[in-house]
Amino acid sequence: MGDHSFISVESKDFHNLIHSLQKDVSIPSADIIKKEIIDTFNSNTKKINQILQVSYICFLLNLFFIFN
Repeated sequence: MGDHSFISVESKDFHNLIHSLQKDVSIPSADIIKKEIIDTFNSNTKKINQILQVSYICFLLNLFFIFN
């Protein structure tokens, strides 16, 4: 995966643009942004997997009661 889009937040032009909109804003580094995105993705993937496992168990129980 390329890091170009993450690294662009560290450019002087990007900092100038953001500071022209909000003088006292703190701009995180590319590494912090990338880490936050990956952590959020991994966390949400775990949550989705847990939901799907519960749904699958409910589906199997429904099938069991329908055919018995």
